[in-house]
Amino acid sequence: MRLAIEIARRLSLGNNAGSKKSLAVKVATVSVAISIAVMLLTLAVTSGFQSAIKNKIAGFEAQITLTPLESSEYGYRMSTEGIELNEAINSIIRQVAPEAEVSVALRFEAMLKTPDNFSAIQLRSYAPDHDTSFLQSMITSGNPEAVDSLFMADGDPMLILSEEVASELQLKPGDKVNTVFFDGNKIKVRNPQVAATYNSHFSTYDRNIAYASKSMLDGIALTSLNEGNAIELRNIDFNSLTDKTLELQSAFDQYYLQQRSLGNEETELLSVSSIIETAAHYFNWLALLDTNVVVMIVLMALITLFTLVATLFIIILERTRLIGLLKTLGSPNRLIRHVFIFLIGRIALIGLVVGNIITIGIVAVQSATHIIPLNPESYFLNYVPMNLSVVTLIIVNAAAIVVILAAMLLPSLIIGRISPAQTVRYE
Repeated sequence: MRLAIEIARRLSLGNNAGSKKSLAVKVATVSVAISIAVMLLTLAVTSGFQSAIKNKIAGFEAQITLTPLESSEYGYRMSTEGIELNEAINSIIRQVAPEAEVSVALRFEAMLKTPDNFSAIQLRSYAPDHDTSFLQSMITSGNPEAVDSLFMADGDPMLILSEEVASELQLKPGDKVNTVFFDGNKIKVRNPQVAATYNSHFSTYDRNIAYASKSMLDGIALTSLNEGNAIELRNIDFNSLTDKTLELQSAFDQYYLQQRSLGNEETELLSVSSIIETAAHYFNWLALLDTNVVVMIVLMALITLFTLVATLFIIILERTRLIGLLKTLGSPNRLIRHVFIFLIGRIALIGLVVGNIITIGIVAVQSATHIIPLNPESYFLNYVPMNLSVVTLIIVNAAAIVVILAAMLLPSLIIGRISPAQTVRYE
């Protein structure tokens, strides 16, 4: 093995001794570098895009939502009554999902009315301890500090609208807008001020969701601090989301039956739904990206292997006389095969290093500057997100090395068929 490595180290990859590297070697090195870079960038973009979209959806739709049900002549339907985050409910949540961030949400359908236009909207408000970082990150105009006081129990009546809705209604921060609520057979009107506007580049949500001060919605729904019409759970691993949803539903069903058997008729039956259900079309779309990634990686791997195999054939042909000389001196075929495998391995290693440097550079620049844009109307993001982990780098490079070296065994077997008597005369 040492002899093979030493011969490979001293052997030039050029057309002639001391010459520059042959075109085949240059093409193979560039091909490996580009292929590795494309594969790593494909994984980085796909991972970054899926993560960014999931996080954005999870900002609007809680990963798990608890809503009360009520019985009717047709079975069970969504209740119009509120729900309180009491000790029993919180205990069940902590048993199944101790890591979850729990918020009481208040959602109200309303109509925003201006002299010239109107828009149906869903207003949302949360308890004061709700994490507002997602909303803060989307604010584009108005008073960003309004987000901090929006969900306080004694805050002024305010709205945070999307830029799309504000533009449609010709509203700007500081304007007041008539807000009409339909509470059964009653109509309630409020006149809150537009405190700020936001833009998530997610038109489906921007068009339908606005945020309102808790004090205003509490007055409409007659709810208290820890009451709402939904309980939202966040900060849950997406990989365990389905299992935790089923566990929570089973736990709340058992709790409901237990309380009813004890005569507690006021106990509510809760429906547990996950974001995978409420935003299924988006998650199905993201899942299709995995298929595209597999196709891209397979194609680039095949191109790389074809190039390296062809390069090894060329190198063997260029070094036919050397092969004959080594055989004449008594070198076994195994030694000669190792020499050429080490040679092509050096090409692959150089390509891997260059490809990794290119990828890491592009990911670093894009993460810092967002220089590569996206059309938010089509992709819901205004830049290409990239997420490249150390684990991904190690797995891709290790798999590439194993596959490349394994593919080199077949063409190297032709060395055993070369005759020393003919190769010494070979020109």
